[in-house]
Amino acid sequence: MSQTRREFIHRMSLASGALLASHPLFGKTAKSGDGKSVLVETAHFKNLGGWMLDNQFELHLGFSYLLAHGLGTPVDNASGRIQFPSAGTYHVWALTKDWCPGEWDSPGQFQVLVGDKALPETFGTQAEWGWQPGGSVEIPEGQLSTTVKLKDLTGFEGRCSALYFSQDATDIPPVDKKVLPKWRREKVGLPSSAVDQGHYDLVIVGGGIAGCAAAIAANSQGLKIALIHNRPVLGGNASGEIRVHTEGIHGRASEILDLIDTPHYPNSDPLALEADKKRMANMKALSNVDIYLSHIMMSCEMKDGRIHAVKAVETANGTFKRFTGTQFLDSTGDGWLGYMAGCQFRYGRESKHEFGEEWKEHGDLWSPEKPDNRVMGSSVMWYTGERNHRVKFPSVPWAKPVAKNHVATAGEWQWEYSHNDLHQIHDAETIRDHMFRAIYGSYANAIKRRENANLELDWISFLVGKRESRRIMGDHI
Repeated sequence: MSQTRREFIHRMSLASGALLASHPLFGKTAKSGDGKSVLVETAHFKNLGGWMLDNQFELHLGFSYLLAHGLGTPVDNASGRIQFPSAGTYHVWALTKDWCPGEWDSPGQFQVLVGDKALPETFGTQAEWGWQPGGSVEIPEGQLSTTVKLKDLTGFEGRCSALYFSQDATDIPPVDKKVLPKWRREKVGLPSSAVDQGHYDLVIVGGGIAGCAAAIAANSQGLKIALIHNRPVLGGNASGEIRVHTEGIHGRASEILDLIDTPHYPNSDPLALEADKKRMANMKALSNVDIYLSHIMMSCEMKDGRIHAVKAVETANGTFKRFTGTQFLDSTGDGWLGYMAGCQFRYGRESKHEFGEEWKEHGDLWSPEKPDNRVMGSSVMWYTGERNHRVKFPSVPWAKPVAKNHVATAGEWQWEYSHNDLHQIHDAETIRDHMFRAIYGSYANAIKRRENANLELDWISFLVGKRESRRIMGDHI
């Protein structure tokens, strides 16, 4: 089964939009709360166009953003509506970054359009996340209610989290992660209190294969379960967003795994999208499981030394929700719930002396003399498809320092990146972006060869498939 670049982008955008469209603030007009400024959350746009909603780094960055994941072809505009409080001059800022700064044009450039008029500033050209100034725009009396659009210029991973319009040129938005979330909620009129979702026998945070399996098992025992998952589709690394098949032996667990596993197709195969449908249908059929997709757990409450409740935010509208429970299960992959609860955890490799685990045959590779931060990396898989014509691809000088002269036309799970100085949680976006450079550069090298001239990029995951992260410590090691 093959899937072209445009089919992939269109299908993923439609899927995200369909799942978000039921949310009460999704697609609502951005309005002013103070009579002089308006904050536009791009995650609330009604029309995502070809942009992807990327919330995988929210617990580190403090926000989600839209990503122009066009594989080298500019994606369709994302758009929403804005209601200005009065006519006049508005100064503009965009929360964005140049994801690959260097001695080349920024690869993720985009424009902002108010109505059909583009602002003069080109965005995505300043290093590090921050509010890039975009000049000013005159809003006449007859244009108080209008559209605001993101126009991708490159197809190479431009990103934008929010737009801010203010009549005060000194009203620069905050960037401090401790201040920014509260400021954003106040600007869009969201309450700081959480909506109570009731009490559950079991609250599961993380809807990958482990979380789904736990929900199925608990459902068979008659427990009331909340399954909280940060993405719009269940499955984690096995989902159609990352596409690692679930090769393994079912043993005595067939009643569970038959409902959620995948066929043994090649990793990255679009058949993962069909496996998503099966998994989702089977999970929805569980009578005692409430599924909360696109919800990110933000904090937990402790009572008498135990987890009493968790709070999660709904990505598409910013609504806080509170879940109390008798028991809690952490299947986030990064051990977020255990970490927030104050559990002991480990990260990286222990010294071979700590547990007497020396493996002389492989030396320091498997059993280091001293502990370090080395872990298995995050995978970003990809593939190309054959066309009946020579394929054109833009120049990618920003990818060359990573790819160098490497040639490839597809990438399996081995396309992973780990570095002793990069943390798989705190530096996850940097790791993912490093993989983008490796992929685009290797592909650009490949299509220069006659035998690869008709190969076009069909799919690149924009989510990192993590292979190792925090290890929460229990009673037994």
